[in-house]
Amino acid sequence: MIGKILLAVDDFSAALKAARLAIDLAAATRAQLRVLHTVEDHVLTDAVGRVSTARDVARRRQVAGENVLRKVAQLAGEAGVPAHTTLKGGVPARCLLAEARIWQADLVVVGLAAGASGDAHPGEAAIVECADQPVLIVPDRARRAVRSG
Repeated sequence: MIGKILLAVDDFSAALKAARLAIDLAAATRAQLRVLHTVEDHVLTDAVGRVSTARDVARRRQVAGENVLRKVAQLAGEAGVPAHTTLKGGVPARCLLAEARIWQADLVVVGLAAGASGDAHPGEAAIVECADQPVLIVPDRARRAVRSG
């Protein structure tokens, strides 16, 4: 039985597809839905801050994360699913795995933002390998069939 669904979101289109699927699952199973967005600590923020004329990059990244969470909560609300949102700082895969353990999620839902090669981000592989619960990976787009000869 699925009673708790933990959804990881970012600002890629795969996250929106994953959000819609997680919301549908939560509605169908009457599961609780928790939505997590992680702002990775300092490395990217510092790098962008050094080359950008934008001020307060860290605050802008936090606001962007809050906006993503707000959008997903709005979608969930429109489907009649209450969503608890959480914004954390740290390495996304580690934060997601910790949140899944602490909250005792029954299912983790993650969007797969594959690169041009179609390979998964290393963080997604770590989530699948290390999670204590089932992980549903929602691809951004269907993989193309490889033809030979």
